Amino acid sequence: NIQAGPSTLPDTGRGAFAKKFIRKGSIIAPTPLVVLKREDLVIFQANLNVDVDEDVLNFDKVEGHELLLNYCFGHKDSSLLLLPYSPIVNFINHDSMAPNAEIRWSKKPLLGDPEDWLNLHPLDVLDQSGQLMMEFIALRDIGPGEEVFINYGREWEDAWSKHEAKRELTSSDAFRHEIG
Repeated sequence: NIQAGPSTLPDTGRGAFAKKFIRKGSIIAPTPLVVLKREDLVIFQANLNVDVDEDVLNFDKVEGHELLLNYCFGHKDSSLLLLPYSPIVNFINHDSMAPNAEIRWSKKPLLGDPEDWLNLHPLDVLDQSGQLMMEFIALRDIGPGEEVFINYGREWEDAWSKHEAKRELTSSDAFRHEIG
């Protein structure tokens, strides 16, 4: 239902576009989710002058986060992140003013009813990686060639605005923030 192409948004790179007419309420794309531990996306400073038997990473000094964080969904207080891994879905960009799609838990999950696993311990959810599913759903009719957008949420938008302001003052590091 979707294909990649240059985004209509400035400074965004690629976007996801409807290959055909998509009716309101239709599934644009289903996607399995990889479950990740948030801590696994932290980049630590390297200790460059160490012997082989010493720790190469300095776990007291965080350098930043892996770029993969930008493609993950998660709550800021959660230790887990969900990474969609279907073709093209990670090119779906943000639009808080006029999104034409949204995400929802799949009605046909591989794991069963989402209510069952939403109550699992985080370590048990990690074992379900690849079995959790979500869907991108059309909020309105989407025409062929139209770019698909979802609303990433207020926290993401605030983090992006801060990043943009900092980038205007300096050549700051790349943006890193989960969706949600």
